[in-house]
Order: sequence, then structure tokens, then C-alpha cells
Amino acid sequence: MMMVMQPWTVIRNSRFCHFNTSMDSLVKYWLPWNDYPVILMLEKPWDEKDKHEILRLWPKLKIHFINVEPQFFIPPTTSTFEDAKYPLSGDDYKRMIAFTFHGFTHVPYLKRYRYLMRMDDDSCILNPIQFDIFQRMQQQNYTYAYKQIFRDPEWAVKGLNDFAEDYMNSHKLQWKNPQLRALVKSIKENLYSFSTNFEVLDMKAYRSKENMKFVHHMIESNKIYHRRWGDAPIRFLQIQMFYSNAEVLKICEFGYQHSIWAPSPICVNTSKEWTFFDHVKSQFGNPYMD
Repeated sequence: MMMVMQPWTVIRNSRFCHFNTSMDSLVKYWLPWNDYPVILMLEKPWDEKDKHEILRLWPKLKIHFINVEPQFFIPPTTSTFEDAKYPLSGDDYKRMIAFTFHGFTHVPYLKRYRYLMRMDDDSCILNPIQFDIFQRMQQQNYTYAYKQIFRDPEWAVKGLNDFAEDYMNSHKLQWKNPQLRALVKSIKENLYSFSTNFEVLDMKAYRSKENMKFVHHMIESNKIYHRRWGDAPIRFLQIQMFYSNAEVLKICEFGYQHSIWAPSPICVNTSKEWTFFDHVKSQFGNPYMD
């Protein structure tokens, strides 16, 4: 699934990747091993001319156009935000965070799928994906897959760790990934995040009662709007809270690039013994991690 920024024909800020190159990379490297629907989302009705042109340019892709306006514009429960005097980001960006964390779970069309791969419209696959991503997830019982991790700036995650700790304590819950949680708490640095501009979700796991209870708690707190907490660091916390180490897959076999970020290359270590925890531990201390 891909959220499309309009107008889709514009190359934004000289980014390495933009919508056209993202779609080209899907044709070149996503196919033929992953001949699944490509779901293009817009927060308003699609223009028929745009749909026709996109279908003409990329006829090999099974493209579906959906309007997610009702789910994208789910309003916060307050109109007064903590960052009102000095906004940490614009409201549209905060709405995007809320949508990719919570709103997308309410999109009727997406509910038919067990697995969803999210890819931003300024992200590019750099090498052929010569395996079925969703089949691997299912056969090896993975519930979350990612390509990169990175460090968010301190201002973007202020108070987030304490929020998660308070939630777990108040609900008398045990961290499902205590090994990772202990490692994170031992490092006195900024909070780490998944690069959620490319991720694969098992929606059965994401819609679990315990995870959705936390999702609703986060949404009702309005902290995404108050403090601009992103879906990337929140997702990293969700993995510590509700996913075991064995459920998380670091995808290694192809390169990837988002926007103007440095490319994430093919992994050096792809052995089965190389676990998600091993990968995270090896990367601590780097500002941008593969």
C-alpha cells in the first residue's frame, strides 16, 4: 500500500526517489515474484484522468485506487495542542502519522488482506526481490518485517519511553521482548525507530486485542498531535511490548532507498542465526543504521 502525495507528477525537493521512480522500481524489481495488488491511497477522491494516466504508465502492476479521506481525517479529541506556540510539525504530517499508526486499520478495502507492505511514494527498491515476501512471512511465522532502523532526534520522542513504561505498569503487562527492552534501556541515547517507509505487517497480529488496546490508548492521549510522536519510534516500542524476537524479520536480500536518505544495501549477514536482536545490537551507536 502506498499513500500518494499530490500532484504525483512533481519531483519533490530533488529527492532521489519520488512517485514515478517508486513505481518503476516495483515494475522492475517487485515483479514477477510478488505479483500482488499495488494499493494507491489518496486522502480525497481520485481524479479519473490521474487514474487513467497511472494505469497507462504502469500497465504491468495490479493497481487499485482507494480514497481514505474518512480514515485520514479522524480528528483528535482536542483542538488545543501542547506545541501550539512552537509547532513541531504541521497538522497534515501529524494526520499522516495518526493514519499510518491507527487510521489505516479502519480502511474497509484493506481489511481483506492478512499482510500489508507499506512503501512511501518516495521510496525505491534497488535490486530484484527474488522471493515471495508474504509467503516467507507466513511460512516462517513472522509478524513484522523491516529494512532499516535509525535514531530519531530527541525532540521527536520526548516522553515516549515513559509513556510506554507507564502503560505497561498500569496494565500490569510484561514486555514480550524483554531482551530488546533491556538493551534499549541500557543505551543512554535517542530512541531508536524502524524506518516505517518500508515495512510488512501481519494484520492479524497488529489487530490483536493487546496491541489495539495500546493503539487506542495512544490515540486517545492525543500525544501524536501534542508532541509529534511518529509512527516509526512508536512501532519500535510496539515490537518491544507485544512481539517476540522470533516474530521480527530484518529483510536482507535487496537494496532500498528512501527520499534523500543514504541507501540501505543488501545485508552482509543473512544467516538464519542472525536474529532481529543481533541486528539491533550490532547497530547501536550509529546515527543512521542499516
